[in-house]
Amino acid sequence: MSRMTDDPSRAVRRQIAYTLGEWNDSRAGRLLAGLAFHNLNDAEMRTAVLSSASRHCGEVLRTVLAMPANTPGRGAWIAPLVATAAASGDPKLIGEAMLGALRPGGSGPRPV
Repeated sequence: MSRMTDDPSRAVRRQIAYTLGEWNDSRAGRLLAGLAFHNLNDAEMRTAVLSSASRHCGEVLRTVLAMPANTPGRGAWIAPLVATAAASGDPKLIGEAMLGALRPGGSGPRPV
């Protein structure tokens, strides 16, 4: 399945993202993170990856947060990943998401 995440067809990569959500294996998280990394500006891919992120949110979140704050497309991932982390109920993941989102230069709240 990992070779298919590099498939030239956007439809194939999107379907793989949807399918990976059903795979309860740490490799699925790494593959979803790779899809996020290589498709930051693709809203349809973001939807597909996020729909599969509930089991694998930590891996995707860490990948996106590791990118420079000014990386095009990065900001659109932060809020839904933080929401996914919050829904997980995992205090460690929630803390990681909040700290990452609020870090200076991140996409967290700004003073008015």
